[in-house]
Formats: sequence, C-alpha cells, structure tokens
Amino acid sequence: MLALCTQGLLLRTTVRNADGTKTKTRAFNEVTRVRREVEANVRSYRRARKAILALSTDPALPKQYQPIGKGDLRTADVTDERRLGQSTDNLAWFWKLGAEKAGKHEWTEEFYRVSWLRAKARKSRWWEEGIIISHEMLFVILFHVHEAELWKERARASGDLEGKRAFAYRMMLVAERRAEVARKGFAGKVVDTNWDRE
Repeated sequence: MLALCTQGLLLRTTVRNADGTKTKTRAFNEVTRVRREVEANVRSYRRARKAILALSTDPALPKQYQPIGKGDLRTADVTDERRLGQSTDNLAWFWKLGAEKAGKHEWTEEFYRVSWLRAKARKSRWWEEGIIISHEMLFVILFHVHEAELWKERARASGDLEGKRAFAYRMMLVAERRAEVARKGFAGKVVDTNWDRE
C-alpha cells in the first residue's frame, strides 16, 4: 500500500515539477521503479491469496482477501484531483482492510485524512460550480431581455426611417424569443427565472 501511495505522490510532485528532459527522465525512472515494486507486491499477494484459500476452510476468507484488479491500483485521486467522475469514486477494498486497527499506523491515518479532505474539497467545488452556473443562466436571460430593450429604444429613435425601424423591431423580437427560450430551458435551475425589469 505504501508503494502505491508513493507512486501517486511521485507522479504528482516529482514528474510534474521536473523542468528539463534530464530531470523528467529521472522522475519517470523513479515512477517506473515504484510501479514495478507495486506490481511485484500484487503478484506476491496473488500467490499468497491463492495459497491461503487453498489451505483454509474459513468461508469468510475469500470475502476478506479479495482479488486485486487494475481499478484498485489507481492513483488518479492523487495525480489529478480535478478530474471528472470523482464523486462516485470509492477507496479500493484493501485501504479499508483492518480499518479498526488503522490508528496504529500513522501514515494510514494520514492517508484517510487526506482522502477525506480531498473528497470534501471536491464537494465544495461542485457546490460552488452549481451556484455559478445557476447565476450564469440568469445572466443569459437578463442579457437577452436587455438586448430586446435596446432594440426597442433603437426602433423608437429611428424616426421616419422605416427600414431601420423594421430591422430594430425584428431584432427586438429575436432577442425576446431568445430570452423566452432561455427562461423555459432554465426553468427550475436558475436563481430566479421570473425576474422582470418592468
């Protein structure tokens, strides 16, 4: 488990911060070394699991010691904390194994704490994005309402020029239609869709 944490941390810090070809190559070599260590640990676990399941009569063992898949070895939470789909991510089963004894290992406690803080930060970012998008929807509606008013004023100011007045009224209708389409499309998702300046 420690090698897996180290791999994610190396990708996040050493590789991203490498400024030249030489340092980047060294950083990737270090990541490759740690990845090989992780793969060796997984192979060792699989052999041990196969042996213990063959020798044991305890029916709870297969559930306790599950197979390790590629999805369990992801380090994306550490390497890319802003990726899509993280709200549905779960920790791999082996991170929760012996959770009641987790207090004995300081680094495991730290890992759980950091994982929780990352999840909380993601939740806060998504909440903030929801508020921003809701306001942006309202701003789209208000923009088209404002455009309609501008074209209405231009039509009034055009005087005897019928062509300009007709064009201005046409553009006013286009802006009003856009505002109405936006109101209907954003209904229930906007801060206040029934806002009216009159």
